[in-house]
Amino acid sequence: ALTGTLDKVSYYAVHLSLRIIENKESFSEKIEGNISRLLDTKDFFVARRAYNFLKLQKLSSETTQKLAGFAKKHEDRL
Repeated sequence: ALTGTLDKVSYYAVHLSLRIIENKESFSEKIEGNISRLLDTKDFFVARRAYNFLKLQKLSSETTQKLAGFAKKHEDRL
């Protein structure tokens, strides 16, 4: 439920939520989908934080492609 609302909160709330997920090691397909949506947000800092989190996870092929597209699009800013 927490990750379902991350596209509506501030960068700091996203950052803290991702740290909680990292600490609890509770990554799942549903969490992957919710966090991958953040790659499309207008706030680049939130998108970059999601990218940095996701690149450390074992991802589905769809999310891996989305991550690669994000990296290529923003290679000068990562």
